[in-house]
Amino acid sequence: MKNKLISLIAIVILGSIIFITGCATTPVQKKAFINQAIWSKTTKDQVYAACLTALQMEGFDINPLGINKESGLIITGQVSFYPFEKYYLVMGYYKLQILISESQDEKITLDINTTAGSKKVDPGAWGYNKDDLHNRINNKVSDDLGRLFARLDILLGKAEYYRGDRVLVWE
Repeated sequence: MKNKLISLIAIVILGSIIFITGCATTPVQKKAFINQAIWSKTTKDQVYAACLTALQMEGFDINPLGINKESGLIITGQVSFYPFEKYYLVMGYYKLQILISESQDEKITLDINTTAGSKKVDPGAWGYNKDDLHNRINNKVSDDLGRLFARLDILLGKAEYYRGDRVLVWE
């Protein structure tokens, strides 16, 4: 009887330790993301069309008033960040402003400017602090842009240059 009691106490203590250490949140590190690519063996029209196709395939909404083929501009709708899929609580968002241009040496550049924001909710009530929330939104941008550029690689071939040193800056 005494051995069973000691075993039960040991299990409860170990379970508590595992529970406490499992619930401790570690800070989320920001991932850098690609925000520029350059192609040399294509045209501005081909990159523009491929970018619209890739955005559509990756599920981005495209603002109909935010596209202009002549200027090379594409503006997406907001992409929402849901930290808990079962609650559908939007805690942040981002949108892309894309500019496709041709340089003097006939290279095509795709530049992406990302703007982001967080909703007026208390992230602490959901187990986040403000920096952690911003880092998670940054990492969603990083993952989504990684998939977008992978899709562009399939449609256009590998770019000759990528710049992938950006992180979201919050004001």
